Parts: sequence; structure tokens; C-alpha cells
Amino acid sequence: MKVLIVKRYERDFRIPFYRLLKKKLSERGIDLELHYGEPDEEEKKSIRDYIKDESIGKKVKNKYFKIKGTYLCYQPCLSLVSKADVVVVQQGNRELFNYALLFRRLFFKKPKLAFWGHGRNFQGNPKSLKEKFKYWYSNKVDFWIAYNELSKKLLVDRGFDPNRIVAINNTIDSKSQIEYYDSITESQKTALKEQYGIKPNEPVGIFCASIYHDKQIDFLLNALSVVKAKVPSFKFLMVGKGVEDYKAVEYAKNNPDWFFYVGNKFHEEKILYFSIADFQTIPGAVGLNIIDSFSFRCPLITTKIDNHGPEISYLKSHENGIMTDVNLEEYTNTIITLTSDKTQLNRLKQGCSEARDFYSIENMANNFFNGVLTLLSKPHT
Repeated sequence: MKVLIVKRYERDFRIPFYRLLKKKLSERGIDLELHYGEPDEEEKKSIRDYIKDESIGKKVKNKYFKIKGTYLCYQPCLSLVSKADVVVVQQGNRELFNYALLFRRLFFKKPKLAFWGHGRNFQGNPKSLKEKFKYWYSNKVDFWIAYNELSKKLLVDRGFDPNRIVAINNTIDSKSQIEYYDSITESQKTALKEQYGIKPNEPVGIFCASIYHDKQIDFLLNALSVVKAKVPSFKFLMVGKGVEDYKAVEYAKNNPDWFFYVGNKFHEEKILYFSIADFQTIPGAVGLNIIDSFSFRCPLITTKIDNHGPEISYLKSHENGIMTDVNLEEYTNTIITLTSDKTQLNRLKQGCSEARDFYSIENMANNFFNGVLTLLSKPHT
């Protein structure tokens, strides 16, 4: 039996997941074939970690068509479909290959078709024509591989059969990162703190993400000013780059003694910065970066803003992080409380430890694998 996954592009951090999934399927006599291309020219300006070789699948040359500022894409993989028992594609309005599959499905019973995705665009307007169209055609497949339980709920609310959905709990491979984090010594932490003049018991916050409007950078900087005025010993690390990083640069110039903008940091260097932080503050859009908070026992403080990714459902407020209203006073008071309340902070850190064990690529691969088996056992819709 064969499972064909076609993605417009795929990113490096997915490679360990696909290796696990391929191994699990192979053990049941199921062949996994992954085909992917590259992002469009606009996406390449911000997405640098897309897979550029054939390290985990087969590279195809996407055909892009720019219409009124939007890139439509056709993936030339239709000839592969007839040899597959299951085809999995990313849900998306721009993927013309999806429409070809849906049209083909009207005349042929094979292969079974599954969408993989969020259920909706969490940064888009749910009442827009684009989203309404997506809602309509998203119910036309045999099965859904939903990013997580929030995505599954959205699909069920729109009338899709819950028995034809698997929530895989989308995550990244954090095992090696956790191992490195757990191995960091007190002397390493002390050396990094001394580099920035941070004393042993001073509270430290961190932001680690792309720096752009949806992250609510102005709100964050205003909140930090209030916190610093009330907690003189407070220090802050800002990690990342983006179209609004000039705001961080300017703020750091005006607050050089306690606000440290360090730009992009990756791998062990990024983890070392997390190891000296007590909590992470991202008031705006949160996606997979919540996994950093869990992996590095650095509770996330965010708000009930409406443009989070579906991964925000992993946050259990006052258990493994805190979500406040979009209210500056409430947000700053929450941060101020955590700078002094070690009992509450340690309880949140323990919640992060439990979450990091649950949201693993091993569990994600198991969920995907079980979804494929369920799909293969079901009749066509």
C-alpha cells in the first residue's frame, strides 16, 4: 500500500517527523512517498529553512502564477495519484493541485483523499469570501489530519464527521533541544548573565520569535516599561529579527542597562538564553514557539488576541502558562507577580515539563500513523 503526501514546500524542522512516520508505516507494509517544491518568491524572503534537496522526499518544480499580487501554485504530481491508496495534501486556497484532486475524485473512487491543516486561517478574517470558500471545499474529502484538537473542533463545528478526523498535535522535534537544555550547567548560566550584568537572583524575561506587527511589539515594549518602573531589578532579553526589529533596536538604545536585543540566535545558543530566563512574554500571535516555552521550562505569558495559531490550545492558563485579556494593566500585573511569586512560577514550570513530554514528534507521528490506518479501513465518502 502507498501513502502519497504532496506539500507545496516543506521545512527542515519536519525532517525528523517524516523519518519517524516513514519508519512506522514501513513496519506495517505501507510505503510513504513525500513530494515537495519551494515557496514562492515573496515567501522566500522570510522562509529560509525550506528543504532544498531530496533529503527526505522527492523534489518537484512548482509552477507559480501571480494574479493580482497573489501567487497561485500548481504542483505537477497528478501522474502519481493513480498509484497511491491515500493522498494527503495541505489545505489551502492557492494550491491548484487540490482542486484537480477534488475534481478527479468525482469520477474515481481511488485514491482516498485527506486534507492536512489548521481548519482555517487563524490570521485571516473567518467571514471573508476566501475563508467561506475554504470552509465549503474542506468538507469534500474522505479524511482530515488536523493540526490539533482546536482544529478538529473547528471542523466538527462545520459538520465534518469527527470519526474521520485525527488530531496529530502539531509540534517540532524538541528531543535534542531538551537534552541540551537539561545539560546546561550553572557556570554556563552565570557566564551568560555576567555578560549582560544580570545578578544571580534578578528576574529575567525573554521574547523569542519573529518581530513583526502580529506579535504586538508596541504592546510588549509598553508593558516592559511599566514592569521595569515597578520592579527595578527586572531584566529582559529579546531574541529574533523581523520587519519591526528596528523598534527593539531603538528601545535597547534607550534602555541599555536592562533591555538586551540580541538578534537571531539558533540551536544551542538560543537555548542558553532561555536557560537564564524565568518566563517568556509574547502578547501577540503565538504558534509553534509555544513549544520553546514547554521545552525550556519558560512559561509563556500571552493575551486573548484573536490571531494565535492553533497551537495556542496547548496553553492551559495558570497551569503551563498564563493568558490574560488584551489589557496592558492586567498583562503587566501578571508579569510583575511572576517576578516575585516563586511558588506560582515553579508551578507553571512544572506544567511546562509535563507539556513538553506530551507534545513530542513521537506522539505526533503516532497520531498521524493511526489516522492513516483509520482512513485505510474506512469506506469512501
